[in-house]
Amino acid sequence: MRGRGRRSRTTSTGEGLTEPILFVKELEGFSDEDVRKIMRDNALELMGAPAA
Repeated sequence: MRGRGRRSRTTSTGEGLTEPILFVKELEGFSDEDVRKIMRDNALELMGAPAA
């Protein structure tokens, strides 16, 4: 099947985007604190690094 298993251009995590910068549009409406968590702190926490 053609396209099976492919990700759409936009995802909730920003993974698999043809143009990753487009993920920024998905963050509209979030507070600055939430954007920081999404874009930085969550990844640091997953890696075991302090998010301070």
